[in-house]
This record gives sequence, C-alpha cells and structure tokens, in this order.
Amino acid sequence: MDAKTFFKNAIDKTSGIVPCVSNDKFNLSTPCSDWDLKQLLNHLVNELLWVPELLDGKTIEEVGSKLDGDLVGSDFAEAWESATKAAIKAVEACDLQMIVHLSYGDMPAEHYVKEMASDVLIHGWDVAQSVQCSMIMGDDLAEQAYRQLEPHIQDYRDGGFVGPEIDVPNDADMQTKLLAIVGRKGV
Repeated sequence: MDAKTFFKNAIDKTSGIVPCVSNDKFNLSTPCSDWDLKQLLNHLVNELLWVPELLDGKTIEEVGSKLDGDLVGSDFAEAWESATKAAIKAVEACDLQMIVHLSYGDMPAEHYVKEMASDVLIHGWDVAQSVQCSMIMGDDLAEQAYRQLEPHIQDYRDGGFVGPEIDVPNDADMQTKLLAIVGRKGV
C-alpha cells in the first residue's frame, strides 16, 4: 500500500468512530494518560491541520502558533471533517519525495505521510477505547503502521511519545502487535 492510500485509509478508518463522540464525553479518560478525550481530539485535529502547512514547504517556525488552542470547540465532527478534507487534499497533491521540515529534522514527505497515518490510526483507536466504540483496524492498515513505527520505536519511547512495549504472543494479530509496541493493550 502506498503512502497516500495508507493515509486516506487511516483517515477513513478513524472517521468511523466520529459518530461515537459527543460533547458530554469530552471529559472521559483516554489510553493517553496525560489527555482527556477533548485534549486527544484536539491533538488529532491539530496534527491534521499541520499536514497542509508542512506539505506546502513551511517550517515549524513559519507556521508558528496559528494552530495552537482549542481547535475542536463544541463540534468535533465538524472540526474533524474540515481538518481531514484539507489534509487529504494536501497529501493527494504532494510529491512524496519532497522534503518536509519536521520538529525532529527534515524528512521526505513519504515518511511524514506514513507517520501521520500511523498516528491517526493509533489515536483513533484511543478515542474508540475512551468512548467504548469498537475500532478494528484490519491487518493491512495495522501492518503498515507497524512497519512505519517499529524501526523508530525506541526514539518515540525515549521522547515519551509511547509507553513501554507490552508482551503479546507471537501469533497475535497485527492490530494487537501494533498496539503493543506503542504501549497499549489491545482488547
């Protein structure tokens, strides 16, 4: 699966849980121990809004603080739809070999797009867990995310972005393996 398809499919999969989210659930806890549900939703929207900016060649400094603050407001579904449309449009139009300027260095857009797809997929699962909504990634998506994250997992762990790996059986499905390397126990 190419990077652009992976990104679109991760968005589509995560979009399936949007109807499960309502304002009265914003204070729920999430698998991301530092964030309640609204903070996690805001993170997802924020990350997606960065996609068009970075794929347009901008640096972190050039974007500055314009994407800070509450991006969800009282309507996550609307914020999600707007952010995903802009992100998908930017990904579809980008040259995957172009260099994007990330917080940890310059990388090919293909790496960034796959990293974002993995982030959306995992945090989509986090949201689903918070609101008690099922999200089955499917082996293809889970395997793509696993392949993207696994070579860099120690860097993510050292940076505090993921928790300690959870032991799972060798014959576990790909979603369980993916969740385990990022410190989440699949249910």
